[in-house]
Amino acid sequence: CLIQRVLMARNRDQIMDCFKATAISMIIFYLLSAVTALSMRAIAPNLEAGNVLYYTINNYLPVGVKGLGIAGILAAIMSTADSYLNVSSIAVINDVIYPLRKRELSDKNKLLIAKITTFIIGMSTIVVAIRFDSVLRIVLKSWVVWAPVMVAPLYATFFGIKANSRIFLSGMAAGVATVIVWMLLDIETKTGIDSTVPSLFANLVMFGLVALYYHKRDPKKLNNPVLPNPEGDRV
Repeated sequence: CLIQRVLMARNRDQIMDCFKATAISMIIFYLLSAVTALSMRAIAPNLEAGNVLYYTINNYLPVGVKGLGIAGILAAIMSTADSYLNVSSIAVINDVIYPLRKRELSDKNKLLIAKITTFIIGMSTIVVAIRFDSVLRIVLKSWVVWAPVMVAPLYATFFGIKANSRIFLSGMAAGVATVIVWMLLDIETKTGIDSTVPSLFANLVMFGLVALYYHKRDPKKLNNPVLPNPEGDRV
C-alpha cells in the first residue's frame, strides 16, 4: 500500500506532505494507545494483554457508545485487510505473472487470478491468526519477512539514492541470510533479541557498501529512483 501511494503521487512535495500527515496521525494514535495500555496496567495489573481493549470498551464506554466503538474497530480492521489483499493480488499479477509470460493477459484472466490470489492469501492469514495468540507476535513475525528486504531500498528511494538490482539483491541476501542463521542457531532464545534487528542491520550495511562501490567505481550502472520529480514528471 505504501509503495503504491508513493508511485501515485504527483511530485515529491505531495509525498512529503502525505508522510508528515501520516506521521502526526500515527504519533497521536500510538500515544493514545500507550496511555490506554498504561492506565489499564495500573487499574487491572492482572489483566491479560489480549483483553485490554475488550476490558476498556466493556467497562469505560457508555452503553450507546460501546456498539460504535466495536463497529469502528471492526471497520478499521476490515478496511486495512481488504486494502492489503487488493494490493497483494495486484502485485502477484504485475510482479510475478507478467515477468513469466510473453503475452498480455486479458482483463478476464487478470480478474480471475486476482480472485484466486485473494482467496489463497485470505485463507493463509486465517491460519496464521489461529496459530498465533497475539496480534503483536504476528506483526513482529511479519517484520522478519519484510524489514530485511524492503526497508533499506525503500528509504534509499525516498532520499533519492541511486541503486540497481544488484545492490537490492545484495542487501536482500544479507538480510535473509541473517534471519536463517538466527533461526538455525536459535540465537533469539539464547539472547532474547528478535532476528528483525540484526537482519535489518545486515541489509542496511550490505546495501550501503555495494551502493558505495557502484557510486565510486561504476556510476553508469545506477538507476534513478522511481519517484516523481518536483515538476510532476517521473524520473
